[in-house]
Amino acid sequence: MNPMQIISLIDEYNSDPRKFTDAESEVVAELAKAMNRSFKRENKPIRKAIFELGDMATFGLLPDSYRPVARGEKAFGETDLDSIASTIGMVGGLGAGLLGAGKAVSFGAGALKGRASDALKAVRNRMSGARTAEDSARSIGSRISESGFAQGASQMAGSLGRGAAGLGIGIGRAGANYARMGRFKAASNLSKNLNIPMDVAEKYLNYSAVGGSSLLGLNYLLGD
Repeated sequence: MNPMQIISLIDEYNSDPRKFTDAESEVVAELAKAMNRSFKRENKPIRKAIFELGDMATFGLLPDSYRPVARGEKAFGETDLDSIASTIGMVGGLGAGLLGAGKAVSFGAGALKGRASDALKAVRNRMSGARTAEDSARSIGSRISESGFAQGASQMAGSLGRGAAGLGIGIGRAGANYARMGRFKAASNLSKNLNIPMDVAEKYLNYSAVGGSSLLGLNYLLGD
């Protein structure tokens, strides 16, 4: 390419950069640097400050693809204004990040402290409850030891009660055995007279609505 054409292209860009796209401006910037010609560089101080602020506050979590790039920056580097804005954004973002991290640590420490305090209170409550139970047991034991006569009377009453309960259980069992014998006899007679198996006769008696007295009547009718 003719050097005069290159100079003419650079001058055209400097006169009106809006005629060129971002990609075309980068080519012109490289040509201007190679020809040692001046190039009208672009400034983006606000966007650069905001990006650096967010990037430092999040400790570098923002992707580099979001970083703003001014025209001519790749060939000539940042302008002084953009460099100052980036530095201010970095300092502000670092302060904001450290402040946020400090609050997070303080919150976490407070939560752990609260949980430890709750756990300590729970242990103290359990120990207090155990002591109360132990004191109650001692009090009851002393009362029982002081009332030996009442204990003897209670044991005698318990023995009498158990004897009465045993007598009632014996009578109940005798009645149940008698009822079983009556039912077995009735089932046996029913099996013989109707010529049916014994288990069928027993099931008939079990599932019928015949009471104990009716079983004796049925036994009499079928034949003793």
